[in-house]
Amino acid sequence: MPSEFLIIFGCSVLMSLNFAIETIAYQLRCTGSALGNSSLGYSLHVQVATFARTLNFIALPLMGWLIDSGVKFERFLLVPVIFSLIFSILCVLYLMYPNKDALSISIFKFLVSRISKIELSVSGSHSTDNKQTTTIKLKDKRKLFNTGAVASFFTIFGSLLPFILASYVHSYRATMLQMAPVFTAIGTLLSVTYFDPRVSLMMRDGFYNIEIMRTIIISRVAGVACMGIISLAWLIFISMANK
Repeated sequence: MPSEFLIIFGCSVLMSLNFAIETIAYQLRCTGSALGNSSLGYSLHVQVATFARTLNFIALPLMGWLIDSGVKFERFLLVPVIFSLIFSILCVLYLMYPNKDALSISIFKFLVSRISKIELSVSGSHSTDNKQTTTIKLKDKRKLFNTGAVASFFTIFGSLLPFILASYVHSYRATMLQMAPVFTAIGTLLSVTYFDPRVSLMMRDGFYNIEIMRTIIISRVAGVACMGIISLAWLIFISMANK
């Protein structure tokens, strides 16, 4: 049914936009660190991530409606596949964007003055890259990458897996949907206990922010890509089994 696919595609786009904005908004923390105001940069990151989550408020009820309307299990598996594709494209486009510095400072200034109504002098000539002088050790970068990838995999796939299972075990859909916090717990714990604190410490200690941003984005793309590959393999297996 075309309308069913449009809803699946729309939900995937909304959720991928949410996670992409939350990921790219780490740049605000880099900007805050470079401008000597790390705490404000962190607050603005949380602010933007919270605004972005309104996209989930639209997508989740629509996915719930799909479950109640009896969407096929294999069709719902398209959600993580489309999600991973769109998220990866958005992150790659951001990494290729040449004026990330100026854009981040402009958004930083807008959020401070127009949204939070704070009077703060922020010069547009600062760079989020040139104030840091210490290079991240390969071992620390690898740890940050691995943690970010695992955390993003469990956070996103854990939030979608209950819907996927609910579309398969339709009689117990309410029970499955209530299992979302259990599935996402590993990713959430990794983020709040290691990943986020480590990012904050690296910024405070004067590491190159451009390295931090690349590591954050690539790690999340890797985690989401793993989810997409697993979901696609699952979908192909089901399609071949039903032939």
